[in-house]
Amino acid sequence: ASEDDTTDGLRKDGQIVMRRECGPKAKQDTIEGRTSYWMRGILTKPLLPDGAGGQRTVPVMNDLRVRVAIHKEGIVPDAAFADSVPLDVSKEFYPFGELPAKYPTFYLASKEVFQRKGAQIQLALELSQAGVSPSGTTLTAVWEYFDGAGWSPLAPQSSVGIDTLTATPGSLNFLCPRDWAETKVNGVQNYWLRVRITGGNYGEPLHVAGVTNNIPTLVTGNLIPPIVKTFTLAYTYTSDPTVLDHCLTENEFVFSDETEACRWPDRTFRPFRPLLDQRPTVHLGFDQALPAGLLSLYVDVPQAVVGGNAGTERSPFLWEYRSLHGWTELG
Repeated sequence: ASEDDTTDGLRKDGQIVMRRECGPKAKQDTIEGRTSYWMRGILTKPLLPDGAGGQRTVPVMNDLRVRVAIHKEGIVPDAAFADSVPLDVSKEFYPFGELPAKYPTFYLASKEVFQRKGAQIQLALELSQAGVSPSGTTLTAVWEYFDGAGWSPLAPQSSVGIDTLTATPGSLNFLCPRDWAETKVNGVQNYWLRVRITGGNYGEPLHVAGVTNNIPTLVTGNLIPPIVKTFTLAYTYTSDPTVLDHCLTENEFVFSDETEACRWPDRTFRPFRPLLDQRPTVHLGFDQALPAGLLSLYVDVPQAVVGGNAGTERSPFLWEYRSLHGWTELG
């Protein structure tokens, strides 16, 4: 996981953004009698007492909220129709049919994507054949969603020509409306998006212009409808900030419940506390009095500690022995 911390280690207001690209799934667990899904922050170095060096070193918090952002891409639509004809989106398809009628409609459904109210949605498509509007005509299309009462227009931001399927590749982006509702299209219940050609066309097929002496007059067609090669969806969903179910601190092996304090702006709590013992000590006991003269202590360290310069830096330890006058420094 990676982390972006604008609080400078809980020294000021801000947010901490954490990302988890992979790893095992979260597991529900019970801590201090409280069952939940947990995450924790651990100090990697000792916390100095407040006021050390003339600075406030102990963080104080009074409001804590959490939100989750989810991104998923490469999603295949659940279903699609060219007017009333079902489309197989797993292979190349004509979104408006091979011979588009006047004002054709392309329907697209995805429950997973279109139910994400407020999410940023992207439709990515690649055409194996871009649609072509005949010279001198203007092609217009309207993208719409069902709002529970009727079809409402979307205002997607798109690459040039993507909204009319006359360019490739490209994408459309929009915020998922909060009133998007399920409906039935050709008998299929889902969250539906539709694209309607409201002006112009992709040309006309070979057709008969008239008959003279029982001989039909044929007009060469100029129809070039779009053919979709791939069509995938993606979304980025960020939840609204919400309060935590539980908030526990652990200092010197003692837990403290700060759930209520982290929920209300007028209450504060300290997530970490400096150790009361500022000089941790290791005591070594012997079965006989130490002799006068040189004393050597042999230590086996299975894993070397990284950092410092053993050749130039002075030892960080002060060695003493217990004498009749108390603790006396060893030379």
